[in-house]
Amino acid sequence: MRLLLVTVKNFRMHEDLTVEFDRIRTLVAGPNESGKSTLLEAIKRVLFHPHRSKTGLEEIKPKAGGGPPEVTLRFERCGRTFTIRKVFKKAQATAELIDETTGERFSGDEAEAQLRSLLALREGTLSQAVYGWSHLWALQGEATDNPTGKDSLTPAEANRLNARLQSLTGTTLTESNVDSVTYQRITDEYKDSYTSKGVKAGSPLAAAAAELIAAQAAAATAANDLAELETAADTVIREEDAIRSLRQTSAIAQQHLATTLASLTTIEQLEETLRREKGELETAEEAYQQLHKGDREIADVSESLKALRQGFASQNEEIANLRSHEQRMQNEVTSAPNVTSRAFAAREAAATTRDLLSTLARLFDLETQRVDLETKQAAIERVSHKLTAIEKSLRELPEVDRSTISELEDLDRQRQMGIAKLEAIATRLEVTCADVAVLIEGEQLTDGTSRTLADAADLRIGEGTTIRIIPGGGQSLAALRVEIADLESRLSRRLKELGVASISAAREDHESRLAADVESSRLQEKILDLGGKHVATRLTAVKADIEKVEAEITRKTPAGFVRPTDTTALEAAIQTAEEGQRQAERSVEQANAAYDAAVAAANAARVNRETAEQKAVEQATAVRNLEIKKAALERAYGISREVELRRLAGLVQVAADAQQKTTRAIAALSPDLTRSDKQRFEMARDQHERQIKDAELRLAGAKAIVGKTGSVDLHGVKAAADARLAIATRRHAEVLRRAEAVRRLRDLFDTRRQHVAELVATPLRMKVAEYLEALYGPGCRFSITKTGDGFTDLQVARPSLGGLDFEFENLSGGTREQVAAACRLAMAELLAGEAIEGGSGGDACLPVVFDDAFVNSDPDRLTAVHRVLELGARRGLQIIVLSCDPHEYAFFPAKRVDMPQPAWGSSLNEGDARPVA
Repeated sequence: MRLLLVTVKNFRMHEDLTVEFDRIRTLVAGPNESGKSTLLEAIKRVLFHPHRSKTGLEEIKPKAGGGPPEVTLRFERCGRTFTIRKVFKKAQATAELIDETTGERFSGDEAEAQLRSLLALREGTLSQAVYGWSHLWALQGEATDNPTGKDSLTPAEANRLNARLQSLTGTTLTESNVDSVTYQRITDEYKDSYTSKGVKAGSPLAAAAAELIAAQAAAATAANDLAELETAADTVIREEDAIRSLRQTSAIAQQHLATTLASLTTIEQLEETLRREKGELETAEEAYQQLHKGDREIADVSESLKALRQGFASQNEEIANLRSHEQRMQNEVTSAPNVTSRAFAAREAAATTRDLLSTLARLFDLETQRVDLETKQAAIERVSHKLTAIEKSLRELPEVDRSTISELEDLDRQRQMGIAKLEAIATRLEVTCADVAVLIEGEQLTDGTSRTLADAADLRIGEGTTIRIIPGGGQSLAALRVEIADLESRLSRRLKELGVASISAAREDHESRLAADVESSRLQEKILDLGGKHVATRLTAVKADIEKVEAEITRKTPAGFVRPTDTTALEAAIQTAEEGQRQAERSVEQANAAYDAAVAAANAARVNRETAEQKAVEQATAVRNLEIKKAALERAYGISREVELRRLAGLVQVAADAQQKTTRAIAALSPDLTRSDKQRFEMARDQHERQIKDAELRLAGAKAIVGKTGSVDLHGVKAAADARLAIATRRHAEVLRRAEAVRRLRDLFDTRRQHVAELVATPLRMKVAEYLEALYGPGCRFSITKTGDGFTDLQVARPSLGGLDFEFENLSGGTREQVAAACRLAMAELLAGEAIEGGSGGDACLPVVFDDAFVNSDPDRLTAVHRVLELGARRGLQIIVLSCDPHEYAFFPAKRVDMPQPAWGSSLNEGDARPVA
């Protein structure tokens, strides 16, 4: 399944938000409280929450008011595209599911049922929420949780993952409630008797074992004492009797040995006769069996010939019927082309009419183009007149551009600077108070007057004082005046060359030229927009095309054809012609189908007839072969087989009777027993001699022991010890038997559970290990124990830490985030294969979401995390990352979606709490 696009309206802080997801990698970026987690909650609600449920409805409504919450999600599943839209509004809530591939629409509870079926969710009432994928989506604050634990992996999700793993391994992991209860009872009872080190101290089994050991020791002591006395007394009596008996028995055994040797000679003569008689019987039986086999084979061949000959009549009748049917089918094939020819003629007539109407439509279109092109051509001519006038005005303006203006302004600026410099070096003379006459170059100055001297001048004070004043500190003012005059001359000459009166006039001419250029460009663009020179060319071509089409219509128009006068009539005529053409096409298709069916039927009839004839030929061949075989067998075994069989049977009987007689004679002598007796008597003779010597030694020793025995009642002591031992033995046997039975049952349960669980969990371990190698390098090991309802004992081993196994809970926060992400990706990859193996088609995919999931990872480890996410993406998963710091994923090639900045003042009422993203 892939998430394609989601639209959220009036859902908490989102008034109207649309997010389009990449098919493989998407990064949803935004600061805290920008609504990233709210967007994810909206997706989960539209997928897993029924539209009519009131649970949590008030929490998702926008604080600022507005319409009801609405979520629309577009997604892919099994190669098809679907859109689910839900409006959460209590009794007026709605749900609609659209299959964009087939166009099917479902609404209300039917839409909910179809959605749950698509998502492979468990069955349940449509008013209850059924959340899924909690082990695949790392929500905010849950990144360090164990995704395989009971808190993350719900029973429904565990069952789904179990089913997937079982399908991959071909192993079934099921256990009934009765089995579970029985296993618990067995485990509890086992703990009452055993510990990990052996039998539990203080248990009934330990007490019974201790009592048995004590009773065994007491019984052994008493038995040993009594046995020693009894043995000695018995030995004296027994050995004396034994010595007498052995001497008598030895003499008898010698007599029996002589009789046995005579019987053995007779037995060996009879056995030689029996071997000869067995050979004669085997020869007679072999001749009889061979002749009997040949007689049976001849009889079987005769029966087969009879059956084949009887089948000829029905086979010939069937061939005649098949030939008649083949002729009828061939007649239908002959008549079918006439119908096909009429259908083809009707189709050609309809196509001709449709072609003529299409040509008329083309003429109407060309006329429309001609009118449009003529209108454009007129507009182009009007614009061209305006453009000509502007170009004329441009030719009348002086050639003044921006560089020319800059040149004039630079000359004027230099002239003004020279004047300012001239004024700066001049001498200012001011008379503040004078009681005598003050004259400058003959002009008298009064109190309060002043003069600026740019040239040398004589100042006369009174009648006798004259002062020579030279301005500029001695600098020559003549050179400066020459420079100013030169600048004024150059500026005047340049203005005359341009034909303008002043710099301001030059500026006005330049602005006029710029405005004319802009207008000229605008008019030229307008001409291009209208088509420019191509309009006239196109107009000429269209007029030529109209003449050609008119001539074509004249050639194609049949007698009596009414030509449509406008487009409406033409469209109606085209629709009528197209319908006629479609009907003609259907007639052709039907005629072709009828012809093909007739040809197929004729071919089938021919094949059936040829098959029947071939079968008849094969039957005739089989008859000839059987006749030849019968003749050969009769030559081999003869004609009068019954007489020979009776003779051979008589020989067999005679040989068998002789063999039985000899066998009975041998059996009457019991050859095996006789040989055994011979060996037995010889051994007995030798043994008796040894026993007599041994008995004499034991007799002497026993007499010595009896003389030392006291007056203690050893029989009473032994009886009490035996009673105690019997009770202890029975008690220990009972307790041990039950404890061992419990232990064996527990071992059987554990062995079966462990074996099946190891097989089932293997694909998950291998898949997670592949992701861990992308994180920590080669040599990583991942282990997990499969239980009946989930997983336990998740452990990780890394080469960098010596390959030691660490439980998930003992890992650091960052490592737990990374291992949990590897587990989620592995489980998603395994579950994504369900659609492919289930035969529903499409690519194998599931979305995996990480909401600010790797906050505990350092920059180096984040790079490894990117490799893990990229590995999941390459394997077909859809990776969606929500992050408030998108720079951390700068090297993860994902489509970036920026969330809008939160605007609390415009969306919340005063006093409302801000939703946390």
